[in-house]
Amino acid sequence: MPRDGRPSGLDSWDAVIFDLGGVLLNLDYSATTEAFQRLAGRELPGFYSKARQAELFDRFERGELDAAQFRDALRRALETECLDAELDAAWNALLGEVPGRNVELLLRLRETHRVYLLSNTNELHLADFAARFERDHGPVHGPWSALFHKDYYSHLIGLRKPDRAVFDHVVRAEGLDPRRTLFIDDNWHNVLGARDAGLHGAWLDVPARGTSSKGGPPPSELHPRLDGARDVHELFARFSGS
Repeated sequence: MPRDGRPSGLDSWDAVIFDLGGVLLNLDYSATTEAFQRLAGRELPGFYSKARQAELFDRFERGELDAAQFRDALRRALETECLDAELDAAWNALLGEVPGRNVELLLRLRETHRVYLLSNTNELHLADFAARFERDHGPVHGPWSALFHKDYYSHLIGLRKPDRAVFDHVVRAEGLDPRRTLFIDDNWHNVLGARDAGLHGAWLDVPARGTSSKGGPPPSELHPRLDGARDVHELFARFSGS
């Protein structure tokens, strides 16, 4: 074990909690940003990106707005009268695919560890993503939720990362020992929130088209093995020493 007390190998953890977007699911934030700007007919600086988003989106991710309320609020913000289908298409444009190698990683990890998902998301993204996963991978692997011992979504539990309460909620619900739980996210704010709750947080420095790292630049003090990997495969290779 390193001098700072953090475990150095994957066998040091009993459970692994994954973020979804940017970690397991490919995202293109610029696709949604550009779609919103086309609907609005103007630039929308600071409205929605990987680095930051308007409070409207945080409320939707906490389940404080349902899909109809979100669309109405979005129309007002964009100053447009477009159809529900147009708004949904723009909102879902950022969602990419789950690479097959990520699915295989989850299946292998389930053989030795408890595997969980903790995502800041919303009902529209989850419905669209789950349907596409079922189409692309369902015939072989079944529904998305079958890859995890339990999957947690912010809009369903009313809690959102990086608040400590969301990590405490998962730890209590699953009976986890935070000292033996690894949390992986591409937003360093969320990683610090997990560490504050006693988990071992690993930050992925995942590049996103046209944006900076999610949450802005990372803190100056980074853990040499847990921080800065470009994807989950590079992170796990560090644990295996390969």
